[in-house]
Amino acid sequence: DSQGFLMNKKRSTGSLNLTEGSDKAYVVVKNNPTLQFASGGSVGFWMKPKGTPPTEGYCILNNGSGSSRNPRVTLQSNFKINLFWEIADGTNKDTDALSAVTEGEWVYVVGTWDGTTNKIYLNGALDKSEAESGTPDIDTADLYIGKDQTDADGKFKGYLDGIKFYSDALSLKEVQKNYNATKGDHKN
Repeated sequence: DSQGFLMNKKRSTGSLNLTEGSDKAYVVVKNNPTLQFASGGSVGFWMKPKGTPPTEGYCILNNGSGSSRNPRVTLQSNFKINLFWEIADGTNKDTDALSAVTEGEWVYVVGTWDGTTNKIYLNGALDKSEAESGTPDIDTADLYIGKDQTDADGKFKGYLDGIKFYSDALSLKEVQKNYNATKGDHKN
């Protein structure tokens, strides 16, 4: 099984409450290369969005700055997840979920990239798979949770919990195992 780097665990520290959407409602994690998609990776978390995202969407997490965002996850104004990363020449590699999430309800989100394919899982089920290849740009910027470093996208409003980064692409079986192990903690 893949071993993840845990950012927050509900049972011990509580969910990240970013419901205010203020300038201070975000978290910064100092640069750590293990949080970037080098030759593949995954990020998984629980979220409960509050309110309708603005036109530019809510930035859930963003690892990188400027033209180097690796990975970046946003909740678009249509309530669909976007998984995004960039290659060294600045080309965007992004995938939009097919299904929308529901405002005010917990959802388990996992984004993976295995070197050739982006995948988005919602509540333990594969929602979208899309071919995306290239060498990700790696930088020394910090990871922001709840906003984009540049404020280009709206600040996330809602709750985030159990954020984990993995150095490989989780399999469907691993995603389902993680979902089933934590869904009892996230009742609507």
